[in-house]
Amino acid sequence: MSTMPEEDRFFNKVKKTPGCWEWIAAKTACGYGKFAKDGGFILANRWVWEFHNKKKLGKLHALHKCHNPGCVRPDHIYAGTHQDNMRDMVRAGRLSDRVGEKNPNAKLTIGDIEAIRALQGLNQKKVAEWFDCSVENIRRIWSRKTWNHIA
Repeated sequence: MSTMPEEDRFFNKVKKTPGCWEWIAAKTACGYGKFAKDGGFILANRWVWEFHNKKKLGKLHALHKCHNPGCVRPDHIYAGTHQDNMRDMVRAGRLSDRVGEKNPNAKLTIGDIEAIRALQGLNQKKVAEWFDCSVENIRRIWSRKTWNHIA
């Protein structure tokens, strides 16, 4: 266990430039800095926001004005909700490449969506069982609230 103060440990892992301050230590698969704290990890952008603002974020997220997940420059980070983050991603054009099968959380394929739409009018519960998803997911696909980029 390091006896170095937490602030020093943190900033020893930062490369400061005139633009972003880049986290140069461990990162998540999406490029966010990971900082060891209290036997676990905290996202580096979250830690620096809380340190700089002298308060906890609670349920809020530490969002980037610069759209650089590895940035920990305090004036590039602001507090916001998940919805704020999604809105910002859309405005910045960073969400457009995560639709459909490109979304890492997608369980269905374009072929599945086409088949589900072809089955519209059948029992929603049965269709959901066939594709191992929820009835709500089937409803949203049929009403084009999701996967609306597929004809």
